[in-house]
This record gives sequence, structure tokens and C-alpha cells, in this order.
Amino acid sequence: EGVPDALSIERSALESLVRWYCREAGVRNLQKKIDKITRLLSLQVVAEEEGASLTDKSSRKSESWTVSSDNLHEYVGKPIFTSDRLYEKDPLP
Repeated sequence: EGVPDALSIERSALESLVRWYCREAGVRNLQKKIDKITRLLSLQVVAEEEGASLTDKSSRKSESWTVSSDNLHEYVGKPIFTSDRLYEKDPLP
């Protein structure tokens, strides 16, 4: 069968990756996170085709093959950054 037609990564998921997981000037960490997502999706596709069972961490949590900002944490874990600001107050007088 191959890759499901419905498999996709939504724009909202990519925007959330940049905002909450990867704030460096380059794109190396962003590429690593996208690679992590695609490897996990690949594992899930193959496991379903072969009828293999996966660990709780690797198994698919939803019926959809779409990665969105809502289920992004299932693929890359908790967000590294939890605020848009580095400091709540301005540290300089």
C-alpha cells in the first residue's frame, strides 16, 4: 500500500515547532524535529502494514495521519519554550 494519502504535517504544526521548540537562528534543530516526526510516522505506517505492535511511546494516539499543533506533543514531546518572552519583566533598570 505505501504511504497513506491522508498523511500530512499541517502548517500550524510547523509554526508551533518554530515557536515552541526551535528558536535558534539556523534551521538545524527544526530539521531534527521534522526528521523525528517523519521517522515516527514511518514506523507507524510500517507497523500497521505489517500488523506489528509498537510500544506505548511509538504507537499512534489518534485515528488521523495528520500532525497538527494539537497533537504535535505526541511526536516531539513537551514544548521547550513556554513563553514568548525570555523575561517577564525587563531585567534592565
